[in-house]
Amino acid sequence: MNPERAARIQGLKNHPAWGDLKAEIEEAYERYTAAVTKTMMATGRPFPDFEYKRGYLKGMMEVIRLPDQAILAIEKDLKKHQTEQEESVEQ
Repeated sequence: MNPERAARIQGLKNHPAWGDLKAEIEEAYERYTAAVTKTMMATGRPFPDFEYKRGYLKGMMEVIRLPDQAILAIEKDLKKHQTEQEESVEQ
């Protein structure tokens, strides 16, 4: 991940609405899981658009994980640059 982009994405966690967006996505996932469980118990099979909704919500869950992934990318890039600097000083 590009370090500048990673920093901007990580900054999303500081936006006042981030918590609300994350909560909405997590609640939608919980509602979906409950609906699948209820339908499976009642009918023995998932509802017709099960695969579509599962993929959609899986994607949304990935979006709310982006800031955490971005900070890991920033830390990795920082370690890489520190190692490169240390090696250039040693030479």
